[in-house]
Amino acid sequence: MRRFVLAAFALTVLAACQPATTDLTEEQKTEIATEVNAAVDDLWDIFGQADYDRGIVYWEHSPNLTFAGTQGGILMGFSTLDSIYRPFFNTIASQEIDIAERHITVVAQDAAYVIERGTYAQTDTSGVTGPTRPFAYTYLWVHTEAGWRISSGHMSEGDPVTQ
Repeated sequence: MRRFVLAAFALTVLAACQPATTDLTEEQKTEIATEVNAAVDDLWDIFGQADYDRGIVYWEHSPNLTFAGTQGGILMGFSTLDSIYRPFFNTIASQEIDIAERHITVVAQDAAYVIERGTYAQTDTSGVTGPTRPFAYTYLWVHTEAGWRISSGHMSEGDPVTQ
C-alpha cells in the first residue's frame, strides 16, 4: 500500500511541475489583436501628420531592433533606424496613407505579427506632393512595459501609381 501511495504522490508532483499551458483563448487573441490594431492605427495617424518624434515612440528603442527596407538593406538597432529616418522626416510636411488590407496574427500574449498593404503619398515642406506609391509592410509588435512596440519590420514599395 505504501508503494501505491508513494507512486500516486510522485505522479501528482510530476503533474504539478508541468509547465502551464500557454495557449490563448480566441477571446484573448481578439483582445490582443484589438489592442495592436489600435496601436497600428495610432502609428499611421501620427505618421500621416509627419510627426516623427511621436511616431518613432512606437519602435522598440533597442539595439536588437531590425528593419529591412526597400533598398535591400537591413538596419540593425534603433539608433541606426533613427539616424536614417529622422533627417528624412525633416523634409516631410504630411503623408496621405490609405490602408487597404491588414491582418494581425497573435503569436503570444506579448507578441503579434501585422501584415498590411496600402498606398501613400508624401507632401514635402515646400508643399509639393509626390506620387502615390503602393506598399506592403510586415511588423512584429511586442508588448513592453511602455505598451505595444515594433520589434522588427519589413517594408516593400512598388512603382508610383499612374492615374
